[in-house]
Amino acid sequence: MKSVLIVFETAFRYSWQGSTSRILDVSRALSGRGWNCTLLAGAADRVTPGVSPENEFVGSVVRTPFSGIYPQYLRGRLPRWMYREYLSLTGRGHRVRDPERGWPARASDWYTGNRPERPDMVIGMTTGHVGSLVAARRIADHFASPLVLEFQDPCPSLEMKTHAAELAALEQTVQASALILTTTRSMAEDIAVRHSVSRDRIVPVYMSYDEAKPPVRPDDSGRSTVILHAGALAGGQGRNVRIVVEALAKAIARHPEYEERLGLDLLGAGVGGAEAIRLARDLGIGRIVRLLPEEPRNEALARMSRSGILLLVKYADPKYSSQIPGKLFQYLGRGLPILGVMPVKSEAADILQQSGLGAVFDNQDLDGITGFISEIAVDAERLSARYAPNWDFIQQFSLASLGSQLDNLLSGVCRSSTDRRTG
Repeated sequence: MKSVLIVFETAFRYSWQGSTSRILDVSRALSGRGWNCTLLAGAADRVTPGVSPENEFVGSVVRTPFSGIYPQYLRGRLPRWMYREYLSLTGRGHRVRDPERGWPARASDWYTGNRPERPDMVIGMTTGHVGSLVAARRIADHFASPLVLEFQDPCPSLEMKTHAAELAALEQTVQASALILTTTRSMAEDIAVRHSVSRDRIVPVYMSYDEAKPPVRPDDSGRSTVILHAGALAGGQGRNVRIVVEALAKAIARHPEYEERLGLDLLGAGVGGAEAIRLARDLGIGRIVRLLPEEPRNEALARMSRSGILLLVKYADPKYSSQIPGKLFQYLGRGLPILGVMPVKSEAADILQQSGLGAVFDNQDLDGITGFISEIAVDAERLSARYAPNWDFIQQFSLASLGSQLDNLLSGVCRSSTDRRTG
């Protein structure tokens, strides 16, 4: 059985969407193709009650006894602030800014000292931090294993790396890699230019949905049509669902009877969800907007299937131009109409429209979103028929497709590495 070590320092620290979903899908996809997966992460910093995505990883999870940001003994806001100030005053910089001296160095030494088995492949994953990539490079060097990097979106923080140690470590790691994966096509093109890497070494491998959980059409008889947004929302204009709340209020102001036919559920939305709730109350529609707590992955997927319309928001900020929200692919697997609020000229919008499920409106298009919501209120069933899934297109994002693609790519890298060692 082939073995792969995945390095992601902050694995499972956040909600089940985004990077967590990607790690779980990669472990499922590769294990189904005969790979034995191990994940190396930093010490657990937070545990969400009732939500344990780490338990869904197919393989073994190995955590270092220390985190990458602070020494493990530092607890509380004040001690950590004092630690940052000390490093700043002494000119040493924050530990996370020096990848060759912080968690990556300690983690690679700790891992190779405690796990002597050579992995056939080492994959470093990142959503913007350099540390996981550097740790993966150091471990791959120790075992003479091929190195693969995966850049997950959003990665706007990579554009803000100005610390010389970070830039040098990132460049060295990129050049040492045998293959670079990205979760969007536009990110692959950006990395090729930024690091002068041959485009042949960079392959977009999109996120995925689990086809083993088939879509179930909701029974709309006698109930309101629920618009569902799943996942965290940031605060501030343009970074949450404010415009959808405003569109709901505008449609209901014109046709008060719509209030009985519509609802907006925000699942695990956090700060942005709380903002939306306050806005809904201010606009007089607080009764139909609900903020729901985060749910485990399978329960969230079931809730998606019970909804009428799925809501996807992509930030208009140019820093996120290469981003495709991970929840888009979970949505596609539900086969339900998707209201996309995003720049209409974007990779995410292209995928949505080709799927047959997407109604895409610009982030500032209040009238367009209001019109769409009014259509839902008048005849949701007709709208569902109009946005029918193009399964021939959508199936390329299935978990089975992910497994086939990753297995082909990684097996090819392993064969090339073996040929070089024995040649």
